[in-house]
Amino acid sequence: HPNGGNIERTVSTVALCFAIAISYSVICPAMVLVAMLYFFMAMIVYRNQLLYVYTHERESAGVLFPIVFRALITGVLIFQLVMMGVFVVNGSPSSLSLLVPLLFVTLTFLLFCENAYESSSRFLPLADAAELDIIHGAPKAFKVEFKHPSSLAPAKLEPEGVETDSYKHLRRASFSANGDTYIPLP
Repeated sequence: HPNGGNIERTVSTVALCFAIAISYSVICPAMVLVAMLYFFMAMIVYRNQLLYVYTHERESAGVLFPIVFRALITGVLIFQLVMMGVFVVNGSPSSLSLLVPLLFVTLTFLLFCENAYESSSRFLPLADAAELDIIHGAPKAFKVEFKHPSSLAPAKLEPEGVETDSYKHLRRASFSANGDTYIPLP
C-alpha cells in the first residue's frame, strides 16, 4: 500500500478549485456544471483512495481543519470581491450595496469560528496523547526529566547530631550498576 500521499497538496488543490469555480460561476454559468462534475468525481476518487488505497502513517487530529476552513472562506471572500467588480462594471449600485454588508458578515463569521473552534483543534486532547504515548512510546525530543530541588541536595545518611564511622563509610562509597560491588570514593 502506498502511504497517505501528500494530503496537504490535495486539500489545497481542491480548495483552489472551489475558489475558482465559485468565482467564475457568475461570469460563466457553464462553469457550475464543470465544477459539479469535478467535485463529484473528486469525491468518488478521494473517498476510494483514502478508505482503501492509502495507509495512514500519521493522524493530524483535526489540525488541518482550520487551514481548510480558512481557505474555503477565502474562496468565498474572493467570490464576493469578484461579484462586487461585476456589479461595478455592470453599473448596478443597488446590488453592490447589498453585497458590501455580506463581505463584513463573512469576515465576522470567519473570526467567530476561529475564536470558537481553532484553539480546541490546535491542541491534542490529553487522553489521545496518553494513548499515543502508550502505543508508540514517548517522543525522544520531548522527554524532560524533572529534578526536584530536594533530589539535587545531598542526602543526609545519618540522623542529626550522630557521627558514626558506618555513616561516614556509606557517604564516601559508591556501588556499581548491579549494586553488589563496593567502590570507595576518594
